[in-house]
Amino acid sequence: MSGKAAKGNAKSSAAKSSVSATPNVSGKSSASAKSAKSSTSAKNTKTSASAKSADTKSTSAKSTSAKSTSAKSTSAKSTSAKSTSASTAAPKAPEPKAAKPDGATTTASKGKGVTALLTHEDAEVRVAAAVVVRELGVSDGSTAQALAGLLDETHGALEHRAALRALAKLGLAGSALDRVTHFLGARDDGVREAAIEASVSAGQAALKPLRAKLDAVPLGAAGALKGTPAPGAVEKRAIETVLSRLGGKEALGALLAGIVDDPSSARNVTHELRAQVKDADGNARRTIRAQLEAFLDEHDKPDPKLDPARAAAIKVLGYLEDERTVPRLVKLAKSPKERGEVKQEAIIALRFAAAGHKPEPSVVDALQSAARADESSLAQAALLTLGSLPMSKKLAGVFQELAGHPDIARAHLAIRRLASDDDADGAEALAALVGGRDEQRAQLASDALGERRKEGRDDGTDALLAQLAECDDARGAARIRNLLRPVASGWSAATKKKLLASADRALESGRVGWREAYDLAASADVKTTAKHLREVVAAARKSRKRDRERELLGLLLRIDPTPEDRYRLALFLLDESKLDTNRAARRGDEALKILDQLARQDFDVAGALRKEKNVTLEQLYYLGFCFAEEGDDLGEELLKLVVEQAGRKKIAVAAKNKLKLMGD
Repeated sequence: MSGKAAKGNAKSSAAKSSVSATPNVSGKSSASAKSAKSSTSAKNTKTSASAKSADTKSTSAKSTSAKSTSAKSTSAKSTSAKSTSASTAAPKAPEPKAAKPDGATTTASKGKGVTALLTHEDAEVRVAAAVVVRELGVSDGSTAQALAGLLDETHGALEHRAALRALAKLGLAGSALDRVTHFLGARDDGVREAAIEASVSAGQAALKPLRAKLDAVPLGAAGALKGTPAPGAVEKRAIETVLSRLGGKEALGALLAGIVDDPSSARNVTHELRAQVKDADGNARRTIRAQLEAFLDEHDKPDPKLDPARAAAIKVLGYLEDERTVPRLVKLAKSPKERGEVKQEAIIALRFAAAGHKPEPSVVDALQSAARADESSLAQAALLTLGSLPMSKKLAGVFQELAGHPDIARAHLAIRRLASDDDADGAEALAALVGGRDEQRAQLASDALGERRKEGRDDGTDALLAQLAECDDARGAARIRNLLRPVASGWSAATKKKLLASADRALESGRVGWREAYDLAASADVKTTAKHLREVVAAARKSRKRDRERELLGLLLRIDPTPEDRYRLALFLLDESKLDTNRAARRGDEALKILDQLARQDFDVAGALRKEKNVTLEQLYYLGFCFAEEGDDLGEELLKLVVEQAGRKKIAVAAKNKLKLMGD
């Protein structure tokens, strides 16, 4: 064989070796190499043996006369810098350049052979070749032309996808844009996504053909099967995805115009634009905002046809998270002319635009108004946006008001928001609900504060104590007391003192919660509370506020009474007694019961009554008669006291007669 022929065959073998040496892609590289090997000439077995020797990195520097060594195929694999021919008939091979290290073959030399395989007769080889040129970064004109050729309809989905992905990565899609965009309507999801990727890689050059294609997409009726997209809908969404990823003024304008023509595309467009806005820098965000606001200025009146596009523009405004959009959004949210879709998107957009900032009163007012709306979806959106704002006294008041809304679902949302924040304003609002007259909402607020306590957060103790002193509803006061009682014993001395002071204020102002406040104080510290109550009782007695003294003594009797406390209460009860000496009647007399108990505990009842200036002779006679009937010596003492103090009055005669009967 001549050296020229051997050299030619060696080049062919080197090309096969290049494909074979590339990484295995999709499990088909070895099959591709096998097909490539079978396509070479099988006549010259000696040349095939030489190629095989080169592929297995033979280090032999000599070749027999039957084997012609190829300098090009062995330069990257052999450590020998010289290669000679053993045949004297063959012309002397040119001196090769210094060999490069193993694996340092240039991309160009590799790609030249692989590009040729893009037109191979075997489909698997073509797919593998497309993957290889993509990974090697081969981006010359011949590669672009060959990849575009794989987009013909005669090829299958695997080839289309591989070619589109290669064009996208190599930046060659612009040279075959018409063919690339054709696949935006492909049924195969993988092919369609690859077409989107390739179209985006073409950059702004793709805008004009895409806009024309978007206008030409047929939008027919729904498919025959339930859930089947309308004809053209898939392609339209793919085009919208490309436009949103390309960005820029022209692309955004095309997207908004597309929503006007097809309102059903709004969701897909806004979803794609959200990703674009997220990655945009400050300049790009300003450009987007200016264009969206210009669109809204141009279409500033409610219109059923335009409203989906207006709502989409408003939603994207929210994605910008730009505080400068707040005035516009507030105006849209408050406008009585706007329909629900536009108002709802404006309310949701405020959630993003006002995030992290102290809300302006106009924002809170607009959201509060929407939260009262009859339309439940609009109200819920407003409540959720209100819930995203930092808590303040004004905002807590809004939630407290909404907690009383007839719609219990809204009330529950408002209460949950108040409970989620540890701010004192929220705790005060919850405390007011617990002490309120609405049982259902009060219970929701109680549960919310209870959960905060379990989580180790502020359970609103200070707010509840303050509310207890101001409470006008007995049941509300009882709820507050019951909610705080389990933790009262752990309070500090300062908190207990504050509670007693609150109870005193409630008593002085005539609030109904004073009883529950003193009762709660007793749960915290019985001895201290009882001592304090005796001081309050003494002050009431000194001021001759008998009704107050009577109520305080009744409370003290339930807490920690002394014999003196019980005696004082018995005197009040004696004033309330009908003084009926009938056996059945006197059995229910509480004054008699208390005095009897005191007498049995060695309390000097008779001596104490002797000192009382306000006890009447009739009361003394009643007590003496009743105790005498029971055979108690106290009865005789009291009757003698009557005789002593009554003189010649008829009641003295009655007492003497009773004493005489007792002696008999």
